Amino acid sequence: MQDTYDSNPKNTLEQLLHGLDKRQYTMLRTALELGRWPTGKRLTPEEQGVALQAMIVYEHQYLPENQRTGYMLDQCKKHKQPKTSGDEESIIRFQP
Repeated sequence: MQDTYDSNPKNTLEQLLHGLDKRQYTMLRTALELGRWPTGKRLTPEEQGVALQAMIVYEHQYLPENQRTGYMLDQCKKHKQPKTSGDEESIIRFQP
């Protein structure tokens, strides 16, 4: 894989994943966060999709669960602590 992803639409997910390393993963993540390649060119919707898929596959292969995109410990039912009698739920209502 080249040092930088050239944003050519014919690059497929398989080509991107072949040889993806940590530096390239970091570049993809930054490009997705900013919506632009390091050159300043905007990511197309197709490029965003391919980059996001590649990023998620890389994270699944190399990063622990708590460092992956979308991980939310407090929102996972399997990690919630049982409520004690002192805990109260509150409902917040917004008035128009």
